[in-house]
Amino acid sequence: MSVLTLLVFLPIALLPVYIWLPRVGWLRALTGLTALAQLGVLAALAPTFWAGGGLVTLHPWIDLHLGDALLKIRYELVMDGISYTLSLLSAGIMLIAVLASDHITHRPRLYWILLQLLNTSLIGCFLAQDMVLFYIFFEVMLLPMFFLIGIWGGARREYAAVKFFLYTLLGSLLLLLVIAGLVFSYPVMQGGVRTLQFSFSTFSNPGYLEAGSFFADGTVRTLAFWAMFLAFAIKLPAIPLHTWLPDAHVEASTPISVILAGVLLKVGGYGLLRFAIGIFPDVYLEQRHWIALLGGLSIVYGGLVALGQTHFKRQIAYSSVAHMGFVLLGLAAGNAVGAHGAVLQLFTHGLIAGMLFLVAGALYHRTGDLAIASYSGLWHQMPRFTLLAAVAMFAGMGLPGLAAFIPELLVLNGAFQAASTGVFAWVYPVLGIGGILLSAAYLLWTFRRMFMGEYRTAGGQAWALPDLNRTEWLTLSLPGIAIVLLGIWPGLILDLSGPAVEAFFRQVHAHAATYLSFSQP
Repeated sequence: MSVLTLLVFLPIALLPVYIWLPRVGWLRALTGLTALAQLGVLAALAPTFWAGGGLVTLHPWIDLHLGDALLKIRYELVMDGISYTLSLLSAGIMLIAVLASDHITHRPRLYWILLQLLNTSLIGCFLAQDMVLFYIFFEVMLLPMFFLIGIWGGARREYAAVKFFLYTLLGSLLLLLVIAGLVFSYPVMQGGVRTLQFSFSTFSNPGYLEAGSFFADGTVRTLAFWAMFLAFAIKLPAIPLHTWLPDAHVEASTPISVILAGVLLKVGGYGLLRFAIGIFPDVYLEQRHWIALLGGLSIVYGGLVALGQTHFKRQIAYSSVAHMGFVLLGLAAGNAVGAHGAVLQLFTHGLIAGMLFLVAGALYHRTGDLAIASYSGLWHQMPRFTLLAAVAMFAGMGLPGLAAFIPELLVLNGAFQAASTGVFAWVYPVLGIGGILLSAAYLLWTFRRMFMGEYRTAGGQAWALPDLNRTEWLTLSLPGIAIVLLGIWPGLILDLSGPAVEAFFRQVHAHAATYLSFSQP
């Protein structure tokens, strides 16, 4: 068994144990140990990616004869610096979610089984390079999240779960439509046999594009790019495809909100980078001003709506829309600086948003109320909680020395470089600066209202609230330490993902030039 297979399938390989284990209380420990084992494997692999290397697992899977052609689906897992970084984030967030699940008493066995299934599908999405295999993980991911929201969520959990499922299912159908069309336009001749493959390495290589095929037409390629873009932008999410996110976050339990913000949204960003841009580099470079527009609007819109929120979790949800706008803006820049910022933003936002939802969860478990106006002066009663909440909220506004500062700086640098060469208008990076100011406004306002001043909780009463217990202290401290560490030493992640990002964008520009040459007389 390869190390990549172990990383992906270890969680579901343990499911028979989850079914027959007599003591349900042990399941939480086993789920945590699974995430720890994944982190241990990834830590052992780190030197490979610091050196710019990668790992590949490739096996035949399904061969189907279609007349004189052979349709091949392969079991293909590939890990480079980009997928390594996001797999590391996924395993880390999963461990934090396990620690935050100490309150789960309703149908716990099913809960832990679904969490392990989600674990496999998330890391599978980051490693799968055969598009059929990726699509399977992408679809399977919907099912455990649907039930985790719908069973263990709040009062409107069914509505939020169905809305999440329908939105993301629409994206999945768009993705499937594009994949089904691509396979017939990129044949590979093997031993004199016309072979149809679903490998990303095939679809991203213009040398395999068949002249006169469906996807050789420029208009079709443009439509296919935007279809795939929408599939992943729903997951990211970008406006106006974001409306499922606030409802899902408000109704989801704390650990599920942590996974949703910390990892699930990152699948959308990863898919945009790896597949939409990698397969359609010519269309991407031609149309990226529209991506910059969506990114700039997402940043400002998310910030403005977050500024007007009175519910703490809904405010964090809209702040995620704004921060994912920075990912779009960085990718739209089309240069290595912006791409470095986008990838680092995916990683750091996972930590920061996850920590903010843990802060919200700690309050909700004490009072059942997340209205911002219900709290004041919490630092008097909960000093340790206030300290860690301050780390998360100041990181969210991009304070220098904390994790979000460097990725936002890199994104803006890349965007200004693109604007200076006429790729898109100057207004888009300016909108990014405006978004940072908005994040400072709503997070500082919220921190002042909830943590400063005279102590008060729901209903104007001064109920005694206990400070963090040991489990909460550990759960909040883990992302907090990582946020401070990456603020001081961002190279810890940039050195892992950097070589892969630069190699990927060199390939994007080279392949775009090749596609352009096809259209020349």
